[in-house]
Amino acid sequence: MQTGLEWYAAWKSIDGRGVVDNGFALETLIKGLLVPHRLLQYVRHYIFHELDKGELIKKGAKYHQFYGIQYALQETLMSVRPFGDGRIGVIWHTTRSGKSITMAIYTGILRQLPQLRNPTIVVQVDRFDLNRQLFEDFVAAKDLVGDVSIANTTDELRSLLSGEGGGVVFSTVQKFNLKDTATGRELEHPVLSSRDNIIVIADECHRTQYGLVQGFANNLRRALPQASFIGFTGTPVDSKDADTVAVFGDTPLMAHHHTPMT
Repeated sequence: MQTGLEWYAAWKSIDGRGVVDNGFALETLIKGLLVPHRLLQYVRHYIFHELDKGELIKKGAKYHQFYGIQYALQETLMSVRPFGDGRIGVIWHTTRSGKSITMAIYTGILRQLPQLRNPTIVVQVDRFDLNRQLFEDFVAAKDLVGDVSIANTTDELRSLLSGEGGGVVFSTVQKFNLKDTATGRELEHPVLSSRDNIIVIADECHRTQYGLVQGFANNLRRALPQASFIGFTGTPVDSKDADTVAVFGDTPLMAHHHTPMT
């Protein structure tokens, strides 16, 4: 088995809060990854296999993914309802930073946490093409994330989220819409589940999560009133009508961005 050099990357952080660009690279690797308890965590949770065109490929997290997920897990356990306010935080990412791998590993670990009691993970995007792309990435990593479903209609979404728990559900935010019924249009979105072990991963969260009085974001929260939320974005927004931090929490879960090799 051979891997091209373009897939190798330096381990550039000791604690995930700062990047070591100048210094002895081996020392950063030893202190940042090869500490025994951290290395065991990495081997257990941060290496996985993905099926690509019939070929089994082994992948592992880079330093920014490892630390981002570690901080996200800490915040998840402190923020999930009923003990927290449901705002886990925001993972900042850049183009080609391996967002889908970060999401998949985070999801895989969440599924194993006994505190979450077989959680349901809802991956919410705002475009059909992104929904399909992320869904296919998760399906390829099924040994890590488990069962994965995609809601193609509003009715499918409501059925999937009304179940007993477990699994990963993909949907565009637009499917959290109000329906026309025999007695007229719904006035508000029905509650689909009141479980507190539902985690919503909001992709490109700076675009979709500010209509909390009315709109799709409001419908999502009415549908899952006890869910907790984590956002992924490369461009968080801070304005009067749209504030990413206010919606998802003030914890930056990935404090530095990965610059891809060229």
